[in-house]
Amino acid sequence: MNGTAVQRAYRVVTVNITPGATPSVDLDPSRVSKKRKDVIFWRCDGDPNWRVDFGAESPFHRSTFDQANDCSGQTLHDAKEKYYKYSVTAGGGTIDPGTIVDQ
Repeated sequence: MNGTAVQRAYRVVTVNITPGATPSVDLDPSRVSKKRKDVIFWRCDGDPNWRVDFGAESPFHRSTFDQANDCSGQTLHDAKEKYYKYSVTAGGGTIDPGTIVDQ
């Protein structure tokens, strides 16, 4: 072995809720590598009914995520290397952050 093995990265995107304000995320854009097989976990302590929605174009096997399904899993093998916009609904508001898929 040459010791250059690439290690998977686990990204945690925290959804922050402030009463009377639009929710925010602490990592925008989040970045995942197809080569490393990175994954994203979404967390939101302030609203058990939060939802992440990539719509019709998701780089992951699922297009929606929530408290019960908070891990993206690896990107699809044919996901394009680009910026993917998604929506987060939490605390009565919605924001549109993004994820960048790269090599």
